[in-house]
Formats: sequence, structure tokens, C-alpha cells
Amino acid sequence: MTSLAGGGGHKIWLFGRCVFVGSRVEDKNTMSSVLQLECNQNDHGDCRVMNRAAWEDETGRIWKMVNTEFSQGDILIMHETGDMPRAQKINPAKIAYEHSMPFDWFTDQMPHANHRAIKIWGQSIYKVIEKYLGETPTDKKFIPRKNYIKNYYLDTYFSDFDFSNKSRIGSIVMNCNPFTKGHRYLIEQARKSVDVLIIFVVEEDKSYFDFTDRFAMVCAGVEDLDGVIVVPSGDFILSASTFPEYFMKIEDKDIQQNVEFDVSLFGECIANPLKINYRFVGEELSDPVTEKYNRAMEKILPSYGVEVVEIPRIKTQSDVISASLVRKYLDSGEFSKLSDLLPDTTLRYLESIYKKSSEIEESYRKISLN
Repeated sequence: MTSLAGGGGHKIWLFGRCVFVGSRVEDKNTMSSVLQLECNQNDHGDCRVMNRAAWEDETGRIWKMVNTEFSQGDILIMHETGDMPRAQKINPAKIAYEHSMPFDWFTDQMPHANHRAIKIWGQSIYKVIEKYLGETPTDKKFIPRKNYIKNYYLDTYFSDFDFSNKSRIGSIVMNCNPFTKGHRYLIEQARKSVDVLIIFVVEEDKSYFDFTDRFAMVCAGVEDLDGVIVVPSGDFILSASTFPEYFMKIEDKDIQQNVEFDVSLFGECIANPLKINYRFVGEELSDPVTEKYNRAMEKILPSYGVEVVEIPRIKTQSDVISASLVRKYLDSGEFSKLSDLLPDTTLRYLESIYKKSSEIEESYRKISLN
């Protein structure tokens, strides 16, 4: 399904993959080439087709749109998107049926088409957008971050929350790999200073424990606390798209730019609409990448009305409590040391994980013996 959003203009943007990438055809037969040719042959040669399609997942495609600078009047053509304001939908299957496209024009599925199908689809799209091309575009530039983040994230997780009577709203972004007594302490201390505390659990699956397990451990670990909300961080808070160095633990040439982008995005598009005025962080003692991130928050977030509060870490008799130390003990089989580092809720959850894993291994063993 291809959707059209916006009014006419001097640029026509293609976002998506498969049929828009055109990997099975020559450059002259791609969707962007077909549309550009239609514009040139119909007195709209001043229009430019901008192809931003690529072999990426949904997150990557959305992220490209979030960060593209558009002008008022640009046309956006998107493949496989949800409902959007002012969108007109085109059904490629219906067009294929109406034009009696033979099966051998496609490979394993309809979007994987040859140049004949792409040409007909492109001409059909042009007929829909042609009425907009005569309108005069403006030079007003905008990057639609706020709208995308509101539609794809805030409306999903916060539409039912009413913060109007809350004057102090705090936030913590946590990976919790796994959830430790240190995380619990940070949350307890932060909650004392605010009316409501939002815990954003990093959703990117690039950790020792996957997101489903980490999220469950956090929810179980704070279940007894009032005024604490736990939500996924989504694709716009500390993700591989905004700050990849966090997961690679490297300081490359782009780290400063990515750190500042992630923090600014949080301030502008997350903190402001949710009226967050505090962001709590744990003291960083060993990870230089996280330390750089914390310092960037202290520098940038106050300009968005967000105060950054750093809370010292707690220690056992010999060590600072950290998730990395827990993972070390898990890998070395030193399970007796975990009780000093993990709350009972996490211990029980880990026991259930390892029990389930052992049962699965035993089932496979029996199958292989048979």
C-alpha cells in the first residue's frame, strides 16, 4: 500500500523498501525514475523526485522521515505505512488486477516486481499526485520530529495519563541488564523528589538480557511503589538510531554529535510534551561513554527546563552494585554472590528464566536421544 500525504510542491519524496528501492530493475526503470519521467513529460519538470528508500526495518524508515528536512508543500509517498493525516491510499494489488498483470512479472511476492509492473504503478501514483503539482510550493522548512514522535510513541504509551495536576515529573532512562538493587535505590531516591516518576526502559535489543526480560524485571521490581510508571523507551530514546555508541561502548568520531542529538531530542520531543522537569541519573564510575552522556545531559537539558540530578551509587561491603558485575557472576557461575546485588524480584525472575532454559535443554536432549 502506498500512501500520499501533504500538498503539492517542488519535491516528491519516496520512503520505503522493496518496490521503491528497485533492486530488480535498472536505474532507469525504478519508481523514482518513472515518476520523474512523468513529471518531465507533463510540464512539471521543475519537480524533483527524491528517493530515500532503502533495505531497512520499520524503525530505520521512520527515522529517515523524522530527520528529513521538508518544505511546506512537499509530497511524501510511503510504502506500507499506517494511517496518516491527509493521506490518500493506493492499492497496488487492485492496480495489478485492473491491468491484468501476469504472475511472471513478480518473484516471491508482489512488491518484488519487474520494470513493467513498476511503470504501471508509477504512472498510477502520478495520476493521484498530479493535481497537487500545479500548486505553488513555499520555502518554509521543517523537520517533523514532534509529529512523528507524538504519533508513533507518545500517543501509544501516554494517551491515558493525565499529568495536569502534577507539578514535579521526573524521569529515568534505564537499560537494567538486569535490574539490580542499585536501580531500585536510584528509583526510590528519585521518587522522593517528584510527584510521578517515569521509567523509560531501553527497548533496543542489544544487551545480555533481551528487552522482554529486562522490562519484566523492572515492572516486578517497582510494583510496590506508587507514582512510578514503566514504559518502553521506543526508537527515540537511547536507541541504536539516536546513540549507537552506547551499545558498542566506543568513542568514535560521531559520538559527541550523537550524544547531543539524543539528549536534545529527549528534551524537545519527550520532556516538553510530558512536562518532565527532572531527569535522574546514576553516578558513572567506569564507563566513559555513559559518563560523556551524563555530562551532555547536564549541559543541554536545562535549556528545555529539565534539571539533571546525579545520584551516587550504593555499594555492597566490597563492590559498587552494577549490572556488569551481576553478568560477570552469572557467566562464572558464582550465583551465591547475586543476593547482595539483586532484589528478590530479580532473583526470582532469573530463577524462572534459567529453570525454563534447563527444561528446554532437557527436552531437546530427550528428543536427540530418541
